[in-house]
Amino acid sequence: MILITIIIPIYNASHTLPKCIDSILSQTLCDWTLFLVDDGSSDESLEIMNAYKDRDARIKVFHKENEGVSIARQYGLDRVETPYFIYCDADDYVEPTYLEDLFTSITKNNADLSICAYIEEYEDRLVQMDTPESSVDGLIHNFLNDKVWGVTWNKLYKTKIVKENNLKFIPHIQMWEDLAFTIDYCLCSSSVSFVHKPLYHYVKTLNTSITQNENIAKKKNRVLVIRHFESSMRERGKIEQFEESLLNVKYHISYLAINHFVSQERLLYFKTSFPEIFNSLLLFRKHPLVISIAFLNLERLFYVGYYARLIKQKLGLWLKKIIK
Repeated sequence: MILITIIIPIYNASHTLPKCIDSILSQTLCDWTLFLVDDGSSDESLEIMNAYKDRDARIKVFHKENEGVSIARQYGLDRVETPYFIYCDADDYVEPTYLEDLFTSITKNNADLSICAYIEEYEDRLVQMDTPESSVDGLIHNFLNDKVWGVTWNKLYKTKIVKENNLKFIPHIQMWEDLAFTIDYCLCSSSVSFVHKPLYHYVKTLNTSITQNENIAKKKNRVLVIRHFESSMRERGKIEQFEESLLNVKYHISYLAINHFVSQERLLYFKTSFPEIFNSLLLFRKHPLVISIAFLNLERLFYVGYYARLIKQKLGLWLKKIIK
């Protein structure tokens, strides 16, 4: 019986794809099928996929036009027929016991989700990252407070939960599509298990890191995602228990927009994305410094030009006195 479907969305990943697929072929648990979803690659990725498909009958290749990672993830998910599924990114690779350890954890603990530790690989160092054990609700709080990543590649999911609740990825977004899906999934789950052994290698380079190419369009994606799982929580009657964490993430996202530099577009984003954060007695009562910092930054925005001109004027008068 095939137990697990691994889904790999692929776009122009010819340099890293062989290592990724080879790590799947080396798994100690052999009852899997691999979906390689080509998202309209223009390099040799599709040829590499087809070569691997010819080598192993467990590998299936799907080719589609380029529509972005969220649609590619959903494309693979729509075709899953196994009890469990997991995602892997084409520029990463996994340990030989990746599937076995996650499957053992989820079945032994009768859990709805299992999560493993992972290694962040930089050019000059390795960093091991683990997930603190918690309930499902505690995990959602950790996602919202940026203590745990909501990525899909270190989590084994149950297909039944997805089908019964009609869970889907938000299409056409470039950021946090995985977080939205994972929080939706957790809202429908009862328990989670943890594997404190690094099984996944997340390879970070300047070219692949999301943060290196961040822009306002991606920031707006995050607003859309937050509104999405806020709506999901409200539908399931869980909005109140996550209210404070939601306020924290809303403020954090708004503040980041003007933290480094200011433009008209960024200022508009700051003021309009989550206006409720400045009216929240809960946020002020729990974190008065947060509101103070927010207003200080607004004051900085409105008065920085004035103070710059004032300093320039004073400096000019001081220089004139010295020259005389």
